[in-house]
Amino acid sequence: MSSATDFAPEDWALLRELPFKVILSAIVADVRGPIGAESKETLVGARRLVSDATTSYANNELITSVLSDIQNNASDAFEVELRDEEARQAALVEGIALSERAADLLAQHANNIEAEEYKRWIMNAAESVVRATKSGGRFGIGKELVSKPEQEFLAQLSAALAPA
Repeated sequence: MSSATDFAPEDWALLRELPFKVILSAIVADVRGPIGAESKETLVGARRLVSDATTSYANNELITSVLSDIQNNASDAFEVELRDEEARQAALVEGIALSERAADLLAQHANNIEAEEYKRWIMNAAESVVRATKSGGRFGIGKELVSKPEQEFLAQLSAALAPA
């Protein structure tokens, strides 16, 4: 079974926080849409995390342990202030860097299937977030589902999560 006890405390903290850091990075990859769109994207990403964990990855003990730990420590929520471009860029860079660290950590994990599914789980959540709000166009015509900055973010995230 994969749980917090299978990892050093700082490694477990990374695996536990990564889903939210990646969702945040996906949101700021291309800030757009109407006021409040970021809340919608966050909700979509969070729902995808839980949905995937309980359906597609229900047998993955690493993912279910991470999700259980998050639920049991809900008071550990962190506040994020992303009012300016510099803060948004820092969040984006941090999400990619943490993903690379997690991929390196997971490459050493005893259960390769769990590790690969965890990375896929993270990628699925990011893809859900960037697809949550369309941008551009007028009156719904000509809108793009995923913008160029979001495509670039997803490519960077995929590379960061790739096996070492």
